[in-house]
Amino acid sequence: MAIPPISPYPIPTPSTTLPADCPARSWALEPARAALLVHDMQKYFLAAYDWNKEPLHSALANIARLITTADQLGIPVFYSAQPPQQHPTRRGLLSDMWGQGLQTAEEASIIKELAPGKHHQILTKWRYSAFERTDLYQSLAFARRDQLIITGVYGHMGCKVTAVDAFMKDIQPFVITDGIADFTAQDHQETIDWVAKRCGRSLDTASALKQLEVHDGPPSGEASGPPSFVMSDSDQTLTTCGVKTRYGTVEQAAAALRRAAEAGREDVVVGALPFDPDTAPVLLAPESFQRHAGAPRWKTAPLVPDVVDISQRPSLQEHGRRVSRAVEAIGRGEFQKVVLSREEEYTLASPVEPEALLRGFMETSATGHGHLVATTNGPEEAFFVGSSPELLIRKEGARIVSHPLAGTIARSEDPVTDWARAIELTLSHKD
Repeated sequence: MAIPPISPYPIPTPSTTLPADCPARSWALEPARAALLVHDMQKYFLAAYDWNKEPLHSALANIARLITTADQLGIPVFYSAQPPQQHPTRRGLLSDMWGQGLQTAEEASIIKELAPGKHHQILTKWRYSAFERTDLYQSLAFARRDQLIITGVYGHMGCKVTAVDAFMKDIQPFVITDGIADFTAQDHQETIDWVAKRCGRSLDTASALKQLEVHDGPPSGEASGPPSFVMSDSDQTLTTCGVKTRYGTVEQAAAALRRAAEAGREDVVVGALPFDPDTAPVLLAPESFQRHAGAPRWKTAPLVPDVVDISQRPSLQEHGRRVSRAVEAIGRGEFQKVVLSREEEYTLASPVEPEALLRGFMETSATGHGHLVATTNGPEEAFFVGSSPELLIRKEGARIVSHPLAGTIARSEDPVTDWARAIELTLSHKD
């Protein structure tokens, strides 16, 4: 069933009759808390509009501005998109209301004017709410986001229901009044008024951008000089410079933090803990530190000198023989699992900047996680630098988040395949 033509209408503004004591009026967007949702901006849903007239003309431009700003500030961007040819069991009651829906890949494609970037996340959407039967809630929790900027179509259906769903999950919804489009001016008006009165904020693009700029102010501390520590997941970054104090044990570092808290100072201790408990940790209090939204603010290009020599321990041939022996041992029932490792040492033509090495790792990483730790300082300084697709554990107050690869399997756009993979994962003794 095709969406009937939608007549142009002027973009409404929130009603001036809204009560002044609406609690959500005090909510303000913050780059470190916000995520942006581009809701159902697919050719099928936009075919009913005249793109050169309101409300879509301004909505397209404003959504594009918000995407650009989000990328600049390290704000995660999510796109919701319904798949074509949905199976009746997946489409459910939507078939009664709207027929079979999208039928072709062309209809289901997101318009090129708002095409997702490779770092944006696309949610396969099945119901009005962008949360229902998607990973949006889990993705927001993983990114430590509790604010959702909502744009797209249609206002009084998917956008409004998503806002309500966000509110019910303790996520502050911000509906962009000139970043959504609807069937009629009345539908549009009722949506932004209801959200403002019952579950969130309704504000225009200019106000949203102003709030994001205001809250992107000075970070904690002022980091200067080469970094002694960096921890980043591309959404948030902590960078420290210099080494004020090094601690030989976890207990010494914890005691120093307690003394700082009692004195009213905000001190940090950063570093790395070894797997071997008998090995001393690398823990340091920096001279300065800086927290900010987004990826590290690089001061150097990701250039690594030429490699002049590679030392492998063991050699590739010996590693292959060890793998074969391990497989044979597993076949005989001697082991259930064997983890084999090998080491490579690279000799470079000239010294390498640790920050440049970290940037290279992170820019080729699928997740953007990265870390740098100055394990020693002085003439023989050494650094531990790396990037991992996994987040084993993160604790903030009472919240613990884990994003491992073990025990997971890739999702599929095909519902039958997706269901089969879920069953396979459930029945796996290993995973």
